[in-house]
Amino acid sequence: MHKKNPSDYFASISFFQEFEKKYLKAIELHSLIKHYKPKDKILIQGQENINLYILLIGQVGVLVDGLVVATLEQMGDIVGEMSVVTGRPVSATIVAETPVKVMEVDITGVNNHLVKNKEEFNEALFRAFAVTLSDKLRVTNQKAKYFEEFSDKHLSEIYQGQELTIKRLSEITNKNLVVLSETLQKISKNTEAKDIQKARQEVQYIQKTLEPIVSRFDASFKQKHKKVLLAESNKKQQAIAKMAMGGTGIELDIATVLEEAREKLSVNSYDIVFVSADMIPLIGEFSEKDKTHFTLMTSEPISTYIPSLQNLKSLPNIVSRDPEDRYFTSKNIMTTLTKLATDDIFGLEKYLAWGVDIHEFTVKSSEERKDLNDNMHEYFINLGVRASRLDSVSVVAEELLMNSIYDAPTDESGKSLYNQLDRTVPVLLKESEYASFSFGTDGMFIGISVADPFGALNGDTVIDYLESCYEGNAGSLNKQKGGAGRGLHMIVEMSDLVVFNIKPKFKTEVIALFHLGSKKSADYLANFHYFCADDK
Repeated sequence: MHKKNPSDYFASISFFQEFEKKYLKAIELHSLIKHYKPKDKILIQGQENINLYILLIGQVGVLVDGLVVATLEQMGDIVGEMSVVTGRPVSATIVAETPVKVMEVDITGVNNHLVKNKEEFNEALFRAFAVTLSDKLRVTNQKAKYFEEFSDKHLSEIYQGQELTIKRLSEITNKNLVVLSETLQKISKNTEAKDIQKARQEVQYIQKTLEPIVSRFDASFKQKHKKVLLAESNKKQQAIAKMAMGGTGIELDIATVLEEAREKLSVNSYDIVFVSADMIPLIGEFSEKDKTHFTLMTSEPISTYIPSLQNLKSLPNIVSRDPEDRYFTSKNIMTTLTKLATDDIFGLEKYLAWGVDIHEFTVKSSEERKDLNDNMHEYFINLGVRASRLDSVSVVAEELLMNSIYDAPTDESGKSLYNQLDRTVPVLLKESEYASFSFGTDGMFIGISVADPFGALNGDTVIDYLESCYEGNAGSLNKQKGGAGRGLHMIVEMSDLVVFNIKPKFKTEVIALFHLGSKKSADYLANFHYFCADDK
C-alpha cells in the first residue's frame, strides 16, 4: 500500500493553490505527516510555535482557557497560522477528538531553504493565510446569522411563555389567594378554629413563596425595553458593564469621551445614564431631562469625588465599585439596573442571591436592641459563620439600630424627636415610628438592613458627613441631624458595602454587606451606594 507523502495532498487542499511549484517542493521537503490519538494535544495555549498544521483526517477541538470554542473536521482546515504570522504564543489549545492525521509544515525551514526567494514565498504565504481567514470569517458570519435568527425566534417563544406564566402566577398571588384568604375568614365561624388557622397559614405560605418569583420575572420584563447610556472612559469597565447588561434586553449605548456623551444625550432620551467620575459634568448639564435617572459609577476613593458632587444642584445616585472585583462590579450593575428600572430602590434581598430567606423584625424600643442583635448573631452562628467575622456585623447592627431609634424619628417640621437624648435614656417608639431590622446570607455575603418610616436622611447629609469624616472630624455632624447621621464613617469603614436608600419624608433604609470569604486588603477602598427615590 502506497504511503502518502505531503505532496499527495497538495492538489486536494485549496491552501496550496496559492504557491508555485518551486515553493511546493520546498514545503514538501520541510513537512511531516503526523498522527495523533484522541485527547492528544497538537498545540498548547501559551506555548511558542513556528509550525503550520493542516488537518488531513479526523476531528480536533479548539479550546481557549479550557473551554471548547470550535471544532474542525474538514480536510484542509488550518491551525497555528496566527502564531506563525505574529510570532506570538499560541492563542488556543488544539486537541484531537478522534484519531487525527495532520501535515506539519516547518515554515522557518522553508524560509531557510528559499534564501533568494524568501520574500516572494512569504507574500504567497500571507496571501494564502488571507484567503483562509476570509473563508473562516465568512463561515463564522453565516453561523452567527443562523444562531441569531434561531435564538431570536426561540427567545421570543420563551419570553411569550414566561409572560403568560407570570401573568397567571400574578393573578393567583394577587387575586385568587386573596379571595381564598377572605373566604376562609368568613367561614371561620362554622369551622374549627385550629383548622381554619392552619388553612390560612398555608395560604400565607403560598403567597410568600410565589411573591418573589412574580417580582423577579416582573423586574426582568420591565428591564427589557429600557434605554441605557454608559458614559465611561475606561475600556475595562465598559467591557464589564456590557457583559453584565448584555443579556437583559435593554438598549445600551456607550460613550467613551465627554463630547460624545453630550451629543448622545442631546439627541436621545434615556431611562438610565451611568457616568464615570470624569463624566460628572453631564449630571449638571442634563439632570433636568424627564424620566432620566443619573447614576455615578466610580472606582475612585470617596474623598476624591465629594467636591464635584457638592457643586451639583441635585445629587445623582451613586455606585462605588472595586476596580479589581469583576464579579462584585457586575452584580452591583445588575442590582442598580433592577432598582431603577422597576422604580423600587428598597430591599435587602436585591443584594443577596435570589431565594435567600430574609428575616425581618420590628424595632419598637431601645430596650430591644440587644435582643435583636443577639438573635441575629445566634442565627449566623448556627449557620456556621465564624464568631470573629460577626464582630463587625454586630457593631454595625448596633449602630444602625441606635440610629433608627434616636436619630431617625422627626416631627412634621423635620425636627428630631429623640436626638437630644443621651443614648442611655430608654426610648419607647410609637407605632407610627417603628423601624424594621432585617438580615440574611447567601453564603457569599451577610446582609443586614435597618429601615425607618421618616426619610429624614438626605444626600447632602451623607456627603457632608463623609467629607467631615475624611477630613478627620468624624461625628461632627451628629447634632440636629435626623436619619442615620450618627456613625456613618464607622459604618462605611467596617462594611464591605453600605447602601443608603432614601425616599424623602417617607423612608430611609441603610443596608450593610459583609463578605464572608475575604479580609480587606491594606489598599481597600470604602464602598457605598446612594439611591434617592424621586418623582421622575
